[in-house]
Amino acid sequence: MTDFRCLAYNGAMGTIRKNILSIGVTVRRSVKAQRDKLSGVLRYAAGKPQWNIVILDGTTTDTISFNARIVLTGTTIAGCQGESIPTVTVDQRSTGNQQTPSVFIDNHAIGRTAADLFIRRGLANLAAVRYVGAGALHSIPRVDEFSTVAAKAGIPVSIYTPASETENQFLCGSKAFRKWLLDLPKPCGIFGYYDRQARDILDSCRLARISIPDQVFILGVDNETDVCEVTRPTLSSIQPDFEAAGYQAAKVLDQMLSHRKVKSNYSYGILQLVERESTRPMNAGGRIVSAAMKLIQADGKPPTVAGLSRRLNVSTALLNLRFNEILGHGPKEEIDRQRLAKVKSLLRDPSVSVAEISALCHFTFPEELHRFFRRRSGLTPTQWRTRGES
Repeated sequence: MTDFRCLAYNGAMGTIRKNILSIGVTVRRSVKAQRDKLSGVLRYAAGKPQWNIVILDGTTTDTISFNARIVLTGTTIAGCQGESIPTVTVDQRSTGNQQTPSVFIDNHAIGRTAADLFIRRGLANLAAVRYVGAGALHSIPRVDEFSTVAAKAGIPVSIYTPASETENQFLCGSKAFRKWLLDLPKPCGIFGYYDRQARDILDSCRLARISIPDQVFILGVDNETDVCEVTRPTLSSIQPDFEAAGYQAAKVLDQMLSHRKVKSNYSYGILQLVERESTRPMNAGGRIVSAAMKLIQADGKPPTVAGLSRRLNVSTALLNLRFNEILGHGPKEEIDRQRLAKVKSLLRDPSVSVAEISALCHFTFPEELHRFFRRRSGLTPTQWRTRGES
């Protein structure tokens, strides 16, 4: 095996020098997360005087020979250099081998942190937006873990999946997405898998005249300050420990160069949760509505407005006022909306009869269900089922 510590190309000087290792680092310094990862690499390299770091800012090159490399971008490994040299990647899909180990974000920790924040806020409804295409590598595990934690807490999660990568890029222009936002039960916490998506969610809410954070809370990932601090309201975000990722990548590379055994996968976690205006704690009115929503969505017979008032120890007048302030309609309408949604969900299953649905939704008899459903949809349950309405 070649001893990479003996000869190295010094990219800065353009000469071959003994005992100097030329380490190519591919990075896009226009992205804050990658600048932070580069800082971690340089912090480790500061203790390795024989390392000469050559920074390739978003580019690859075949004109410089390296002893080893660290790839901080999404650049395909094969495009970096033809020859086989020790390589460590950060946040790329793992190759599953020790020749090209990967340092990867703990996406499950991201999802748990997001869900835990919303649960602490006392929200009765949660939502998340997936990503199709390349971003699914991070989006899927984050949203899945977010949903799992919420489910264990007994909180329903609505998930929106864009129809195409084009819709990913232009969520603000999507009528389907805006309708989804309007239809969400509120107050609701919405998780965007990274800051730029969360910003699109925030902007879409503003266009739909959905109040933030009175009606929805929004949380992103990366703490990209150029995004988070210029939105209105400012955007809360989970900040991964990107510098630790770069430091770990350099450490693993050092082990490879010293011919020590390395693993195929390493992970890094979260540095901090940065809260801004988009997840500001609910005021007293928001807490009342959120507590009422939990009672409305609980299994069993739908509550009455008077029953909600007694359970929450508030007057019916105050309950109506808070619902109208936050949701734009009263608690009676919300009770009926939730009940109607359950009926429609059951109607989509042709194996369940209308009589069974009547009993499951706590109507006294099927005729009461017919009157309720027709008054709110303009159709009988059978007509709605036959038409395949949504």
